[in-house]
Amino acid sequence: MDFSTHEEYAARYGKHFGGKIPGIFFDEIYMAARGLAWTEKLPETFRERHHYDLLENLPWLLQEGSSREDKVREDYFETAAHMYETAFFKQTGDWCREHHLMLTGHTEEYLSMHSWRQGDYFRTMRHLQIPEADCHDYRYRLPRKISFHEPKYSVSVARAYGRERAMSEAMGGAGWGCSLQEYRRGVHTMGAMGINFFVLHGMYYECDHQGSQADWPASFFYQNPYWKYFRHFADEIRRICYMNSLGNPVVQIGLYYPIRDIQRHTIGIESDWTARHIEEGYNQALYSLVENQMDADVIDEDTILAAPVREGYLESGGRKIQVLLFPQEAVLTAELKTWLNRYQISGGKVLFYGEELPSCKLPEKIAGLIGRDVEILKGDSSEIYVNHRKIENCDSYFISNSEDVEKTLQLRLNAMGRVSRMDSATGKIWPVSARCVDGKVQVEIMLAADEACYLLVEPLKGEEPVETWGKRLGYGQEAKPIRICNTRWEMGRCGRHLSLWKASWITRRPHWQDSMDQADLYFQKEVFLESDVSGGRICVAAVQQFTLYVNGHLAGEGGMKPVTLELGDFFHQGENLIAVHVHNPNPYPDSNICSVEKLPADRMISLLLEGELYLKDMRENPVCIQSNSEWIVSNQYEESWENLSRRLQARRHDPARQLWAERDGVWLYAWERGNVPLQPWGDLPLYGERLSWPRRVAYQITLPVGTAEIAAPCVKGGYRCRLDGVEVSFAEEKALRVRPIDRVRMLELDVEAESPEDGLQQPLQVLLKPVPISYREWASLGLPWFSGQALYRNRFWWKPDVFREEGQELRYILQWGQRESCAEVWIDHQLAAVTPWASYRADITEFLQEGENEITIIVSNSAAPARRHMLVDEGMALGWNRYWNEDNIDRESEDLVSGLMGPVRIYRQQRDFRLDAP
Repeated sequence: MDFSTHEEYAARYGKHFGGKIPGIFFDEIYMAARGLAWTEKLPETFRERHHYDLLENLPWLLQEGSSREDKVREDYFETAAHMYETAFFKQTGDWCREHHLMLTGHTEEYLSMHSWRQGDYFRTMRHLQIPEADCHDYRYRLPRKISFHEPKYSVSVARAYGRERAMSEAMGGAGWGCSLQEYRRGVHTMGAMGINFFVLHGMYYECDHQGSQADWPASFFYQNPYWKYFRHFADEIRRICYMNSLGNPVVQIGLYYPIRDIQRHTIGIESDWTARHIEEGYNQALYSLVENQMDADVIDEDTILAAPVREGYLESGGRKIQVLLFPQEAVLTAELKTWLNRYQISGGKVLFYGEELPSCKLPEKIAGLIGRDVEILKGDSSEIYVNHRKIENCDSYFISNSEDVEKTLQLRLNAMGRVSRMDSATGKIWPVSARCVDGKVQVEIMLAADEACYLLVEPLKGEEPVETWGKRLGYGQEAKPIRICNTRWEMGRCGRHLSLWKASWITRRPHWQDSMDQADLYFQKEVFLESDVSGGRICVAAVQQFTLYVNGHLAGEGGMKPVTLELGDFFHQGENLIAVHVHNPNPYPDSNICSVEKLPADRMISLLLEGELYLKDMRENPVCIQSNSEWIVSNQYEESWENLSRRLQARRHDPARQLWAERDGVWLYAWERGNVPLQPWGDLPLYGERLSWPRRVAYQITLPVGTAEIAAPCVKGGYRCRLDGVEVSFAEEKALRVRPIDRVRMLELDVEAESPEDGLQQPLQVLLKPVPISYREWASLGLPWFSGQALYRNRFWWKPDVFREEGQELRYILQWGQRESCAEVWIDHQLAAVTPWASYRADITEFLQEGENEITIIVSNSAAPARRHMLVDEGMALGWNRYWNEDNIDRESEDLVSGLMGPVRIYRQQRDFRLDAP
């Protein structure tokens, strides 16, 4: 390559290289013409690299044929890629490095075009100091959405070859109508993909002539009214780039770059059906993972073969890849097959996606193998994207809500310690209440529309190790929402909520009622095992009798007292079937027992089952089996129902929306009566053991917005408190005063419980004071369970408008956004309107005074939010009670939305009172 132009720049401006001139940028350097790449040296280079004559095989570049012809095309494109790499990318990259410049730019991002446009994306782009990718679809597609494969290419190359930065040519061509909020959404999404360098196209000196008006608008410069505020956007981008450059990425999944297979199936410059199918499956695999909060990098064969194999993972660019994904059509080289065999022997996982393992099933499959790094336990997970980095001893999670909808999420992160939240827009950091369960931290956050944040998890310091939080929540179960007192006349006690069991009591529920009038139920659960079993046990109880089958063989019998069965020999590698026949000789004659105060423990037909199976090659991580809503159940016997050969189809009955009862004999997904210690059975031993005492128990209490005073908690047993992660104390049982703020706070109680009777005995009492807030529903204010009234106050200045036509009167109409609520409007302490229903507007002309006025809106909701949380323990196990207190309320979820939703505004209305002459 001739570098005379580069050298002339170096002679004139070399003193600025690496400073004022940090680098060189190129745009879309690839084979743009629609023809095969060719030079005079290509046949000779081909022979040197592949040891046969290309000219004798030229027809096979343009015609389909056998696998031999596929190999010719693969070798041709490999040769072209090698020549392109050495002629331009390597030479230019080396020249820039020698002159203290950074080379950046982008080529082609669509996989099916890689073969004929540049040969091999990784081998060419690896020579750039800052690999870059374009961003097409967010600019052109409506609704706007990032195509994940584009940023993932530059990020994957940068990580594989040790580059600090990965760039995206981000926004050119989005158009004048694209708002800063939409640009922000795109930046957040690409930040979650790992991008840490953004080229915002562009800033124009002027846009007044044809050329500038056609150059991929919009301009972020003075032509846009939001230029005044652009600094805030730029600051957030800078912060994301900085945070995404620290430490090492935490990526456990590698998506194989199938360039050999694309090359084999590129006929001339056209992809055949196989190549298009491979590209589609490849993109679907990436999208399926990213949309399920499972980060993955693209990884090419050169990177795989160069990576050292550790115990269960390959190490590359600071990443520890535990699972490698290949398309089932992939043709693997002998060298790669040997490497993969060594990788699997070390404990690494290799999966082939396609017809047998569809891309949509990958998240579930991978989660079963290595667990989840980030898991959304509650909330809308759509368009939530994550990026996890390890920064020394801190875990940094970038969480992006890339949707124009506010979301409240409960997350489980694969880290332990104190959690802080950093606002990506302002850089402000504050502690977030979190709890650690089974070695992972759980946290709840609210993200506004198109908002992103960093969650920073740091190990606890001082005397208390981080593991104690797991022990406080202890007992092997995740924390769950509870009511402190079952009824007003009962004291709270922790024993109402704790058990060693993770399984649920299950039954059949064909309608609002459950099947407690049935004498027989037949349960099934399929279990897939990766390898043979070295041992296992299952604990079972039923009302009243059960017969257990495994793969069609009788495995055990029992009754209401839990029985532990050693069943390892009954299971094998692959598909297995657990089938349980439950018989109740004395069923309740009527499924509707709403008037019964004490439930009959021996008449409510149900199954409780929990087990663990130890696989031969992964004994430290047993496969857990639990009775839950994934089991299926019928109330009629069918021949061979207990055998795996009988594939049964089940439907999921929704009592909230289906008014009809399912027919007898229809297989349904099981209904969960509830978790142990569910009444009327209470706590039961698991594998012959019960909870041991004393133990430490943790309560987490959400304090509503505006909390100004916290009464001393009524606790039996010693306890410690944390408020937003900071330890506090209640001196002499007095109330704790805190500054009221406009966000919820979290109080944690750590109780030393000597017995099941200990713990928090009464609901916590707090005093609220008014605070300025935006229009929000009460649930986001920490009051999802509240039914009652709230007062909203504000002041405004008013001056009568004298500009009106003769014969017309001006009226002033107040309008406020409301939903499913009642409201009163008061102006300066005078009742101006009462609106029990829509429309939420009122004429307030007669109440206005010139000057300052005070407006008060009193909002009342329905009883639904409170009743949704008030079902007593004795009713939790009954389908009829659950329908009226849960399902019936949930089917009209709008009844659970409360608050002043806004906007509140006053507008003028002219009223014509002139009378026309007869």
